[in-house]
Amino acid sequence: MDSRKRFIDTVGSGHPDGAFLWQQWTFKDTRDRWNSEGMPVDVQFNGFFGFDRVQAIPLNFGLCPPFEEDVVEETGEQELVRETCA
Repeated sequence: MDSRKRFIDTVGSGHPDGAFLWQQWTFKDTRDRWNSEGMPVDVQFNGFFGFDRVQAIPLNFGLCPPFEEDVVEETGEQELVRETCA
């Protein structure tokens, strides 16, 4: 079973052949230590530790096109500003 099918079966109440292994994140210091202890620097992290393949798709969840930043109101000490995300 490939990573895609395993993920779909896991989140869709199917019957995966095992748990979907998803790397969360690592600290840079941790990776540096592992490299100093012998882990190759150019290794693909998920494959090295046996995690399933994960793809990321960059999505814009903001307004499109965004507002232009605008000062709506100014008082002596404060500004009311409409930001790009409204």
